[in-house]
Amino acid sequence: MTMPTNTLRRSTLLVMLIAVLGSYPGAICLLGPVKVIEIGNVMVLALAAGIVVAYAPVARDALRYGLIDGANILSIGIFASWLGVVIARGGSILWRLSGQPLEWLNSGWWGFHIALSCIGALCHLIAPEAVAGRIPTRHWIKIGLLVALGVLFAGVVAVFVDPPG
Repeated sequence: MTMPTNTLRRSTLLVMLIAVLGSYPGAICLLGPVKVIEIGNVMVLALAAGIVVAYAPVARDALRYGLIDGANILSIGIFASWLGVVIARGGSILWRLSGQPLEWLNSGWWGFHIALSCIGALCHLIAPEAVAGRIPTRHWIKIGLLVALGVLFAGVVAVFVDPPG
């Protein structure tokens, strides 16, 4: 097993996670849900942009030079997922700043981030043992793919075979 090289302590990580999640109810009470959503969108956009910049060189090199092992597939997935988040959060911010025009919601460009998220999710599910040669295990990838196929089948039935209304 590869030992982590990160010096962040588990207790520090837990405090950070609890602080973010724990501050949400207080922020809602203090600022109201609309302002907290706006602030949250900007925070997620900023972090996602940082992740996209950090992973872009790895994803580019993997695609350019054909370096397609588990770690590179996962890197492409991380890049695509977070690029989708940048587009989704950026679009949400622009939508709010533009007065929330309803015609945007079902436009073709509005859902582009969904395609990037699908690419990212697929890459996460086809990158066995990408982290330290052990995470995720091939067994759990098979289970994840089965769950994904089950949800996909249920979604297709719900949306196309027996649509609501």
